[in-house]
Amino acid sequence: MQSNVPLTPFIIITVIAIAVISAGCTAPVPEPQVSPSMTPLPSQACDCPQLVFSDPEFAFELQRTLAAAYSGEADIGECLATASRIREGDFESWYTEWKKTADHFRHAGDASLAAGHNVSAREAYYRAATYYRTAEFFLHGNPSDPRIVDTWLDSRNAFRDALALDTVPYEIVAIPYGNTTLPGYFYKVDNSGIPRRLLIVQTGFDGCQEELHPYAMEGIRRGYNVLTFEGPGQGEVIRVQHIPFRADWENVIIPVVDYAAGRPDVRRDSITLWGISLGGYLAPRGAAYEPRIRALVADAGTYDIGQNLLEGMKRSGGPAANMTERELQEWLKSDPASFNSAIREMMAADTGTRWMNEQ
Repeated sequence: MQSNVPLTPFIIITVIAIAVISAGCTAPVPEPQVSPSMTPLPSQACDCPQLVFSDPEFAFELQRTLAAAYSGEADIGECLATASRIREGDFESWYTEWKKTADHFRHAGDASLAAGHNVSAREAYYRAATYYRTAEFFLHGNPSDPRIVDTWLDSRNAFRDALALDTVPYEIVAIPYGNTTLPGYFYKVDNSGIPRRLLIVQTGFDGCQEELHPYAMEGIRRGYNVLTFEGPGQGEVIRVQHIPFRADWENVIIPVVDYAAGRPDVRRDSITLWGISLGGYLAPRGAAYEPRIRALVADAGTYDIGQNLLEGMKRSGGPAANMTERELQEWLKSDPASFNSAIREMMAADTGTRWMNEQ
C-alpha cells in the first residue's frame, strides 16, 4: 500500500560524474568488425570516449568496467586485452571473451588461496566478479538463457569469496519485503556496535549491488556504515525471484529503512540514500515518502531518458526523424504496431537501443 507521508525537506545533491579514461597499447588493436546482422547508424551521439570500439554502447560498457580499476576490482591492461578480442557489436563475442577473462582470474584466485596467498586470491576474485558481471551484460535478449543466472552467480560467488578475505566487517542480509526478502550487504566501520551514520546505496536499471562495493568503501572510509540492496527489477530480485520494477519506489525504500532503523548500529537521525543511474530517479521518489531519510544523492547521470530515446529514433531516420516528443507519443497511441516496428528497426541498427529494449 502506498504511503501517504507528506513530502519533507531534505538535502538533494545531484552528482554528475564523468570519468574519462585514456590508455595506449603497444600492440596494434585489430580493426573492429561489424556483425553481419548489425548496420551501424551513420551518426552516433556518444558522451564517452570511443575506446577500442566505435560502437557507443560497447565503448561505454568497456569504460564502465575500466572504472572498477580505481578500486582494484578491474585492471586496465586486462580490460583492453579482452576488448581487443571482441567483434564489434557482437553480443555473443562480448560474452565469450569476458567470460574467458573472468574464468582465468577465478582459477587464479583459487590457486592463490590454495597456496595460502590470501591477498592475491582476494584481488583475483574481485576482478573475476567484475569480469563475469561484464560478460553477462548483453545476454538478456533471451530471458530464459541459462547463462544469465549462471554467469550472475559466478560473479556473486567470486565477489563473496573476495569479501571473505577482506578486512572490512560485513553481513549478508535479507530485508523483509512483502512476502519475500530483498538481498543486501551491510558493511561496517568496525564490529564495536556503536551507532553510526548510515549510507544506503542502490543501483539502477541494469546494475547489481556487488558493483556498488567501491561506493560502500568510500562511505566506510568516511565513518559511515553502509547498506546496499537490490529491489524489484534489479540483480537477484529479477533474475531469481522474477519480480519486475515498480514505479512506486517508496514501497521499496520504506521497508529498507524499516530494516536499517531497526539495527542498533544505525543512527536513526542520520540516514542518507544514494541512488545511482536509474536509481537516481527512483531514490527521490522513495525519499519523498520516507521522512527518516535526512539526505539524498540523486546520481542519475541522464537528465531525461525519454529525450535520449527520442534522439535515438531521430538518428535512425525513417518517420521518426523529424518528430517531436508529443508527436511520437501520439504515434504510439494511434498506431502502436507501426511504432513498435520502428523500434525494432532501431534495435537492428543501434546496439544501445537493442540492449535497452532487451534488458
